[in-house]
Amino acid sequence: GLFSYSAALRSARDSRRLADVEIMRSALELYRNTNNIYPAAIDVSCASTTGITDGTNTYLPKNPHDPKCPTTSYYYTQLSSGADYTLGARFEAASSTTSTCGSCTSAVCNYCVGPLGGK
Repeated sequence: GLFSYSAALRSARDSRRLADVEIMRSALELYRNTNNIYPAAIDVSCASTTGITDGTNTYLPKNPHDPKCPTTSYYYTQLSSGADYTLGARFEAASSTTSTCGSCTSAVCNYCVGPLGGK
């Protein structure tokens, strides 16, 4: 019925969020391999038309948008002077969450990762 359809939609959006986060993590690692630090900032807002670049190399041509933009967006912050970062998303299924970090626009991000995995 309606409940299972809604649950399937939530699960599909969370699957896309997981894929988006992993794509951005891969691009961030490529950036770090070239520049020895993670970027100071990347635009992961719903209005973003940019990707991950250092001005010479493009590691991701366009950052993905959360499936529920503009209600929910992704989150990125550089930490430890570029030695670390936190990338966050707002998952709809509580079973998929890790910890909380930053603002994903309408709510606190509940899926947070860094270079070494979950935070």
